Amino acid sequence: MTSEDKELQAQITKDIQEIIPEHNPEMFKGIHVTPQEILFCYNFVESNDAVESYKRAYGCDHKMALSKGRTLANKSNIVEACKILRDEIWERAQSVLPLKLLQGIQEIQDLDVLDYYEADGRARMLDSIPQAKRRLIENVSFTVNNKTGGVILSYTLPSKNKVSALLMELLKIRAETTKGAEDTVNDAETRRMVESIFGGKKE
Repeated sequence: MTSEDKELQAQITKDIQEIIPEHNPEMFKGIHVTPQEILFCYNFVESNDAVESYKRAYGCDHKMALSKGRTLANKSNIVEACKILRDEIWERAQSVLPLKLLQGIQEIQDLDVLDYYEADGRARMLDSIPQAKRRLIENVSFTVNNKTGGVILSYTLPSKNKVSALLMELLKIRAETTKGAEDTVNDAETRRMVESIFGGKKE
């Protein structure tokens, strides 16, 4: 590893530990990721945008990032490194964020597509989905099958990856505003983030 790589690795570790003090860079050993790839993972978990994350990590133009960003995001070692970060974020969030926020997020973490669709791919009718599950639905759409004339129902469900980005934002806010070891994100901030997760919908 060059001196520049070591410097970059140290900076990335510092950035991660600002929001996850328990982070141990040794966790990435064995999955063969470079400091730039870790930086890519950090940005990807935060933004869920492979193209922008590649630009930030490698300092390249949009055209190159468009070509290589999504490819890198799908590599097995990158997927594993992102999983490590997401797991660390979730563990940190559980220890410092308000319970009422985490309860809502846990519902998304535990989301099972079979709660909304039959095994053959047909969407379940809304009245057969429990109320607690229905509130996670972001959008309901209907399309007509041109061959049969039947109506096809489909749901837009929240992305689990989006949860990690929201948790990172909350942890950053907490790191910047904490006044004492027991402080957590305030209620107003909690409500704002809950509304962003559930689209501001009430049921």
